[in-house]
Amino acid sequence: MEEQINNEVSSYKYDGVKYDYVTPKSKEFSYDFVAKNIKTKDFNNYSIAVVCEHADEAENIMKQLGKRSVACLLLNRPNHMLHMIVNLWTKGLLNAVLVLSDDMLSPLAECEAVNVDLLIHSTEPLPHVFQKRIQTLIRKTTERETHVIVIRSSAAKETKIKETTSPPATVPVIERCTTSTQKTAVNGTQMTPSTKSPSLTDNSTSSEDSIVSVTSKSESPDQMKTDTKRVYTYTDFGVYAQSVHRQETCFNVSQVTTLHSDIIKAMMSLNIGEKRAKSVQRFAWPHVAQGRSLCVVGQQQSGKTWCYLPWLCHRFTEEALQRDNNTNDFGPSCIILCASGAKGKEIARWCVSLTSKSPGNMDRVVTLFERSDVNAVTGQLVRHPCGILLTTVELMLQLSDLNGKDTPIFNPSAIRCVAIDDLCHMWRCRRMDCDKLIEWLFSYLRIGKDYTQLMIVSRLWSNGIMQRLLPKMPDVLLVLEDALEATIYGGVKLDILTTDAERCEQDIIKLLKAMKLNEERVVLACHTKKEADQLGLLLLAASIKSIIIFDTHGMLLYEQWCQRHRSKVLIVTDEAVPKLRGDRVDRLVHYTPARNWSRFRTRFSLFYGNYKAPTNLKKATSTVFLGTGERDLEQMWHICDFMLKHDRVVPGNWITWLSLNCNLSESCRNQQSFCQQLSVYGECWRLSCRYRHHLWHDEIMQPIAFPKNYEIQFHIISIVSPSQLVVKLTKFEIKSYYMGLIPITELGKKIQEHYQESSNRRNHLNPKPGDVCIVKFNNQYQRIVVIQVDSNIIKVKQVDSGRDTAEVKSCDLWVCDESFTKHSFEATELRITGLMPLNMDRIWPEDAKNLVRKHFSRLHVKKPLRVYRAEVDFDFNDVRFVKNVYDDAGNDMKSLVVNNMPVHIDDNVMMRLQDLFEDTLKPISNSKC
Repeated sequence: MEEQINNEVSSYKYDGVKYDYVTPKSKEFSYDFVAKNIKTKDFNNYSIAVVCEHADEAENIMKQLGKRSVACLLLNRPNHMLHMIVNLWTKGLLNAVLVLSDDMLSPLAECEAVNVDLLIHSTEPLPHVFQKRIQTLIRKTTERETHVIVIRSSAAKETKIKETTSPPATVPVIERCTTSTQKTAVNGTQMTPSTKSPSLTDNSTSSEDSIVSVTSKSESPDQMKTDTKRVYTYTDFGVYAQSVHRQETCFNVSQVTTLHSDIIKAMMSLNIGEKRAKSVQRFAWPHVAQGRSLCVVGQQQSGKTWCYLPWLCHRFTEEALQRDNNTNDFGPSCIILCASGAKGKEIARWCVSLTSKSPGNMDRVVTLFERSDVNAVTGQLVRHPCGILLTTVELMLQLSDLNGKDTPIFNPSAIRCVAIDDLCHMWRCRRMDCDKLIEWLFSYLRIGKDYTQLMIVSRLWSNGIMQRLLPKMPDVLLVLEDALEATIYGGVKLDILTTDAERCEQDIIKLLKAMKLNEERVVLACHTKKEADQLGLLLLAASIKSIIIFDTHGMLLYEQWCQRHRSKVLIVTDEAVPKLRGDRVDRLVHYTPARNWSRFRTRFSLFYGNYKAPTNLKKATSTVFLGTGERDLEQMWHICDFMLKHDRVVPGNWITWLSLNCNLSESCRNQQSFCQQLSVYGECWRLSCRYRHHLWHDEIMQPIAFPKNYEIQFHIISIVSPSQLVVKLTKFEIKSYYMGLIPITELGKKIQEHYQESSNRRNHLNPKPGDVCIVKFNNQYQRIVVIQVDSNIIKVKQVDSGRDTAEVKSCDLWVCDESFTKHSFEATELRITGLMPLNMDRIWPEDAKNLVRKHFSRLHVKKPLRVYRAEVDFDFNDVRFVKNVYDDAGNDMKSLVVNNMPVHIDDNVMMRLQDLFEDTLKPISNSKC
């Protein structure tokens, strides 16, 4: 009974393996739970392992289990005796629990004897890491049941969204909560306390503070009495804000009196904050003007960048003249780290406008977005001080490596501000670079008021990086503009229940009947007043009391529900939701889909009151009922995309449901290409796909084939994405280089010489799909294959120098001489089987492509081209699927991608492609024509 109280346990059984997902109330309870389960096993018969993410975490787990009388064998660093130690442990000669970190999985994979009966994950890992741990440590089944335990930091189950059970460490875990309605005006004048209701209007120019006493959860009750901090929480203007400092808000930029007047005038000329600031800016501007840290999470176009930009330019301007006159000074006053060069150039233009009247002659704005400019910018920063440096994470790391006594690039005492713009994009594309940069920032600079001010804006709440950054920013103001992203921060679970129009009402009544309505506070959200009335009658017929709020005029009812009528179910429409701010909500049920995705996200603002409540209460849940309507499908697709972007596993049945029900706008074969997602993954995740989902008979090549040569060697022609390469096998010997870059084989050389003679060029008449022709690409004659013919426009695909497609006119198509058609195509498309980005569009970000190009293949750096090799998996149509790709030094491409960006590895691709091939053999229905 005690264990059930202290830990929430969910059990599943799949493929002969028992999975226990454990949600402890604290770290101590998790250690107790693990130790208790281990002690029930006989070490002579059971092999037990605990896997941690980091080496220091593994060392801490070993100490904690040691305190609980559990013998442990620690493996968190490479050791030349590893094989011998593991062999002794596997044979049962070392009766201890194996405690290891993820860094040791690769060395352990070489130890053939490793097989674990009880595998414990100290935290819930990312999907690909979880898969790697299982494959490395559980290799064969035994007579004993294999058991896997996952210790979660929240009550999220496999089909629910959840990130963390506690707020960031900058704001210690809330233990007691009191409310104060004392108000602060814009100019900081203290107003008379009043007893206001929980609701606030967006037109208010002042903020209502919720003052929360907080303390570290590991402290004893006596310590809690003497060492508590206040956390001020705000829910004004449609955002959730939180800080250990009382906040003032502004209505527009003119009210930020500490901001330089020239900067205010420049902002007004750009129409920024002149009449009314955006919601996040009304909190951010007064806060950063006091020299304190900032973190803003919000949607695109919510004004995040302008939260920090005016004050950052102000910090440079106020010291510009002093630095310009100091002949010994060097380096920038402020640094802005940008997600991309395109975004950085836009911010640079704004910086130029805001600092146009700054004193002194130093360079106001310096940009570095190209690797070729590193040396020039380094020389510029070493010789003179400058205002604002804008660059990317990758290039900032290069500058930090060059920074030293001989080339002092950065003056830590002169750097007043560091801004990180779009942190989530950087984290998703360059995790290793982000880790290195953060380590450098906090070791080289002193972050805090009166020193270097750190300001972060992000589109997503990325727990992995936020939980590490915010504890180092004790004076931070956290502003959450996106209510759905705030659920990740606040620990709200998300349930998806698929239903239909006939069963939906019955399912809702069944759900409510199963709840303790006297104890749990429930809100039902719907779209229109008519739906709210229907829902009210439905609950009345089921003897469930309810209160209905249609619009903002129902605020009195809402206050009464918050204070007295908690046992009644609250029914609200989307129109009323933005104004409802009060106490905690235990369950939000979505009766009908919102009109659009934006309104659906707004519904989650009803949970804002939860984030300032005591954390020892049960976590809130949002339940979404979805049918097969157009709006249902759209919301399901966005929810799945949301889960993937937060590194969550989307249940396979959801994806299948989407694939079966999403709209296909298919039309005639001459107007549609075959869907690329189907040809690569065997299924399409697009919400509305305009491509054909059936192979025509003349497009069928061969079923899945397994080549005789398990390993192939090749040169890389181009890197299309982190999972797709275009290569040229080494059997095609390279004879020369066209323009010093493009490799030319003997065949390519002959084709070039042959068609340079005008007499050999004859127009290819009446081209058909599949015809091999000659086209001049990049001033080079080369073979192509016709893909599609549409009047005078011919769609063709390269076959020797790449695999790109292009549209050409029929007059530019030449007959391919018979002596050239008999040769096999030289370019091969390689795909790493099942490797895909974590988003529903399955589109790799450009930074991810550049990462692979930089760290894995520097194309044409020297001649001859580097030779790569790949483990072949299978062939399908004209694509060769491989397990992995290796360079000449033995480095593998798949590990580089997996370790640097969130990805999903799908093991069922080959099976689905085989099913796709078999479907093409069936008659095509008229609906697919």
